[in-house]
Amino acid sequence: MTQDRAVRTREAILAAAVEEFSSEGYAGARIDAIAQRSRANKQRIYAYFGNKESLFRAVQADALAKLIACEEAVLERAEAEPQRLTAHLRDGYITFHRDHPEFRRILAWANLAGIGPEGGSAEHRTAVLKRLKKVFQRAQTCGGAPAGTEFSPWLVAVTAIIYFIFSNQRTASVNLGMSLADPKVHDELVRSAIDLLGPPQPRDRQA
Repeated sequence: MTQDRAVRTREAILAAAVEEFSSEGYAGARIDAIAQRSRANKQRIYAYFGNKESLFRAVQADALAKLIACEEAVLERAEAEPQRLTAHLRDGYITFHRDHPEFRRILAWANLAGIGPEGGSAEHRTAVLKRLKKVFQRAQTCGGAPAGTEFSPWLVAVTAIIYFIFSNQRTASVNLGMSLADPKVHDELVRSAIDLLGPPQPRDRQA
């Protein structure tokens, strides 16, 4: 197998594994199904990833890499405009969750299974969050983040609001009497909820 073909095969396996694990969870996912989805034999899957748990860790690492890419793009904008940090992060996460609905399912299954990502993904994200914390501290002096608030609870609040509303779109629509399937309605609710954390943020979408 040539190197290019090997790379394509590995990518096909990983893409198929993302679909299988996100829909079936760790316990319900089957290597046979991943082989069928990717058109790769089981031996090739085991050769690349070792076993089911390692493959699941690789799926998590891939999902986390996409999140990190989102956060790094947000940081580039926020470092230039710290007064818009909350707005940039809010809109970046909205876009990320809309573009990657599988992320929420993989994260939920990973927590239920108690299995973390492989490699240096977690360490990479820790470095990104340290960088974000520095911007947060600058943003607190110019209205981009609430003054008198610690970084960790602020980040948890922002991410939890967005994660919760995306993950509970159907039930929240019923409970709140609004159609959160409509992106405009959905995003306005997210923005209004995040505004409760501090000074109202700009409403134009930047991410």
